[in-house]
Amino acid sequence: MKGINIPLLWCTLMLALGIIAAHYFPMPFSRFWMLGLGSFVIFGVVYILVRKLKSLRIYFTLSCALLLAFLGYGRSLSTQPKNQDNHYWHHLEPGKIQQVQFRILEERNSTSYAQQFTASLLSINGQSTLGRVLLQLRTGDNSIKKLVPDQGYLALGTFQPIPASKNPYQFDYGNFLANQKIYGQIILEEQDLVALGSLSPSWRGWAFRFRESVKKELLALHYEPLEYAVINALLLGERQHLPKVLREDYAAAGLIHILALSGLHIGILLLITSGILKVILSAKRYSLLRLLLTLLIISSFACIAGLSASLLRAATMFSFVAIGMSKGRQQAGYNALIISALILLWINPKMLFEVGFQLSYAAVFSILWIYPLIQRCYTARFKLDRLLWNTFSVSLSAQLGVLPLSLFYFHQFPGLFWLANLVVVPFLGIILGTGILLIGLALLNALPAFYADAYGNLIGLLNAFTQWIAEQEMFLVEHIYFTFFLLLTSYGVLITGVRFFKKPGIDRFLILTFGLLIFLGILLIEIQPKPDALVILHQNRKSLILMNRKNSLNIYTSDSITHPMKLGPISDWVENRFTSQVTLQNWCNYFEIDDRKILLIDRSGVYDLNLPKMDYVVITQAPRIHFDRLVNTFPDAVFIADGSNYKRDVLRWQQTCRKKEIPFHNTYEKGAYIIESAAD
Repeated sequence: MKGINIPLLWCTLMLALGIIAAHYFPMPFSRFWMLGLGSFVIFGVVYILVRKLKSLRIYFTLSCALLLAFLGYGRSLSTQPKNQDNHYWHHLEPGKIQQVQFRILEERNSTSYAQQFTASLLSINGQSTLGRVLLQLRTGDNSIKKLVPDQGYLALGTFQPIPASKNPYQFDYGNFLANQKIYGQIILEEQDLVALGSLSPSWRGWAFRFRESVKKELLALHYEPLEYAVINALLLGERQHLPKVLREDYAAAGLIHILALSGLHIGILLLITSGILKVILSAKRYSLLRLLLTLLIISSFACIAGLSASLLRAATMFSFVAIGMSKGRQQAGYNALIISALILLWINPKMLFEVGFQLSYAAVFSILWIYPLIQRCYTARFKLDRLLWNTFSVSLSAQLGVLPLSLFYFHQFPGLFWLANLVVVPFLGIILGTGILLIGLALLNALPAFYADAYGNLIGLLNAFTQWIAEQEMFLVEHIYFTFFLLLTSYGVLITGVRFFKKPGIDRFLILTFGLLIFLGILLIEIQPKPDALVILHQNRKSLILMNRKNSLNIYTSDSITHPMKLGPISDWVENRFTSQVTLQNWCNYFEIDDRKILLIDRSGVYDLNLPKMDYVVITQAPRIHFDRLVNTFPDAVFIADGSNYKRDVLRWQQTCRKKEIPFHNTYEKGAYIIESAAD
C-alpha cells in the first residue's frame, strides 16, 4: 500500500476513535470544553519543546493523536440533539397534540397502515426548530398521498419516541434512525394535514420533480410491475416500492447491492463518463474540462437519485478518485477513500455507525488491496476470459472484505454470489448506460418502441436469473452464529493472511498462525453452552415462549407454525445464541429453572389452587380470570403478561399489582422477559 498519505490516515483514524468514544461514553459539553482545552494546551507545550529537543517527537505524535481524538469527540457531541439549543428534542411533549410545520426530505418504505417520510421540522407551536423526524401519515382509504419536498406543511400531531425493540437481539429500529439523526416520530391523520405555500427552492425539490417526470414517462411504457420496480431502483434510486419477494430474491442471490445505488454504480458511471469524454475531448488541454464535467455528472446523478447516505459516500469518494486519475496518480484510490471518510465523518459523525458506511468502505478497501493479489493467480490470454477473470476477482475481493461484517449483521451467506456477480456485474454498465439513454430519449419524446421493449426484456432477464439463483436454497447458508469477537478476530486473520500471501515470510506466517489460533480459541469459547433460559417473547395477539437448555431450543406457541426459523424473534435468538437443535413442542403450563417454578395460565384460565409456591406466573392468551384471587394465591410471585392479552386487561392487572406492591412485567412496555439459570 505504498503511496498512502500516512498523516491523513492517522487523522481519520483518530477522528473516528473520538467519535466512537463520544458515542459510548458521552459527557456534558461543559466538561468536554475543559478537557479539550487541556489537550490543546498539552499539544502547544509539546510543540514548543519539540522545536528545541528533537528526541521528544514521539510525544508530539501522541499529543497530535490526543488532540484529533478530542476533535472527533467534540464534533460528535455537537451533533447530539441535547447540545443544540433549537433542536426539536427540547420541545417534545410525548402524547400531547402540537402544531408542527415541516418540509419533506424523502419518502421511506411504507407500512400497511401508514406512509412514512423523513421530514425536517421548521417550527413547533410557532417556535422555530430544526431536526429530522419520522413522519407517519395515515390515509383512510390506503391511497398514496404525494408530499412535495419544496412544499411547506402544517399539521396537528402527536410526538412519540421511536419504539424500542421488544425482543432479545431484535433489530433496533430506534438506533438505526438515530444514526440518521432521526430521534422521534409524528403520527398524523390525512385530514389533519394542510399544505402551505411553496418554500424556497432546493435541490431536493428539483430532483423530486425530475424523478416524477421520468416515472411518468416510464409508466407510459407499460412495463411489468417487477420490471418497473427494478428500473426505478436502478436508475432513480427509489427502492421503497420494491416488492418484498423481489428484495428477498436479490438478497438470497447476493445481488441486493445491485438495487442500492452506491459505489458500484458511481464507479461504473465514472468509467463510462471518463471513456466518453476522452473520445470527445481527447486533447491534453481539455483535461481540466473533462474533470469538471465528470464531477458535474457524478454529483448530478447522485442528487437526482436522492443523495442517500450510500450515494453521498460514493459520490464523495469517486470525486476524489476522479481528481487522482486526472493527475495520473496510481494510489488515488487509497487516498480518495481516506479523504472521503474524513470529510463524511466530520459532516455527520453518526455515519460511522451505519452498516452501509462500514460495508461500503470495507468493500472498496478490499478491492484496492486484495484484487491485485487475486489477479496474480491467473494470467488471462483472451478478452473474454480477461473480462470474466477481472469480474470474478473484483467480486471475490469485495466479498472477502465484507464477509465478516455480513455474517455479523445479517447472519447469512449466499454461496452462489460469485456466479451471480460473474454474470450480472459485467453487464451492469450496459444496463446503467442504456437505462440513462432510455430516460433521456423518453424525456425528449424520441424513444423508439423497440428500444423500450428491449430494455424491459433485459430487466426481465435480470429478474428471472436472480430468481433462479435464489431458488437454489441449498447454496444459501442462513442463521449463522457470529459474534462481535469473532468479527474482530476474523478481520485479524484476513489482514494477516493477505499480508502473508502478498509477501511470504516466516515472521508473517507465524503471525497468521497466531491469528488463526486466537480465532479458533474465541470460537470454542463462544459455542460453549450458555445458561438455561426461559424467554417469554412479546408478540401481538400471539404467545411465543422459548426454552433454551444447553445448545438446544424448544419452542412453545399458541399458534401452529410450520417454519419456526422464519419467525423473527426465533431466528434472532438462534443467530445470536449458539443453538444446534430447534424443536417445536406441545404447549406446556409448567416449567422449572434451577429451583424456580414458573406457572403459565392460558386461555382456559384453569390452574390448581393447591399448587406449591410459584416464583413466576405468566398470563397469556387473554384468560378470563379473577386476578385478585390469583394474586392472593401466589403473593410472592412475579407476574408477567405477554402480548397475546388485551392491552386494557394488562393495564388493569398492572394497576392491581402496583397497589399491592407486587412485581409485574408488561411486555407491551418492557419487552420480553428472560428467566435465566445461574451460571455453572
